[in-house]
Amino acid sequence: MGHSLKYLMGNPGDIIKHGLLTEYVAWWGETQDNRVMRMADPFGGCPWGNLEEPVKNRLDKLSGAVLAEAQNNGGKGRKYLGSGHLIRQAAKDCGIRARVFVSDRDENARRNLEDSGLELINPRLPNDDGYTILNVDRPTQYDLIFLDPYHDFLRDEFLPDECTHFSRIMDVVNSYAELFIAVFVLDKDPSNKVGRNYAKYKEAELSGWAFSIRCPKMERSGFDWEIVLISRQIKEGKCEKLFARLQNFTRQAEHALNTQLKLWGG
Repeated sequence: MGHSLKYLMGNPGDIIKHGLLTEYVAWWGETQDNRVMRMADPFGGCPWGNLEEPVKNRLDKLSGAVLAEAQNNGGKGRKYLGSGHLIRQAAKDCGIRARVFVSDRDENARRNLEDSGLELINPRLPNDDGYTILNVDRPTQYDLIFLDPYHDFLRDEFLPDECTHFSRIMDVVNSYAELFIAVFVLDKDPSNKVGRNYAKYKEAELSGWAFSIRCPKMERSGFDWEIVLISRQIKEGKCEKLFARLQNFTRQAEHALNTQLKLWGG
């Protein structure tokens, strides 16, 4: 497809990100009766990429995990599925149906996502700004909103004195009890001002509200990767089985990536 990414699909960040999302899908399917799961991914990116040998080896070591099963069933040993197709395949494997609504600021990416069979977010987001998915009544349409923004997200959020998007996320999850919001974070330096402010914010504002999996820099990455899942259901103590799933996946991913991960929350 015409739009491509500048990194290897299936890198360690993708593994923890997609691992958490697919474990969420499996848990959601266990807790819901005859419902269609609805997910929004306004930073949709690529529908899929080539399955490279290092990534295939990782998936082999994750055998039995929801992520590996969905990638194998959907990718057929040739493709690494992006988030939208992966969520839909994981839902299918778990015996539920998922509708995935996507968008992207890049017009080629948006067209490729639609051509691949995913549903576009309509009406179009104002200025194609993925964060506006959190505005007005849009969040009520979804069970899961996945925000996978650009690498400057954390800098823009925590270099100023007050964060913007995380504050809005917390307002939304506090207002809509059934909603989960997942945010993918790239942390360039946990010891600089941005990294310190983010760590302080997590402990002060997200503690009790969120689960996260974090992977340290590896494979020439300039960032630590972290996927954060936030919901009032976590705050209300309704997600113990989900956390147990994430514990199990984290152990598997440490083996597959040959590094120590940090599971936070619970």
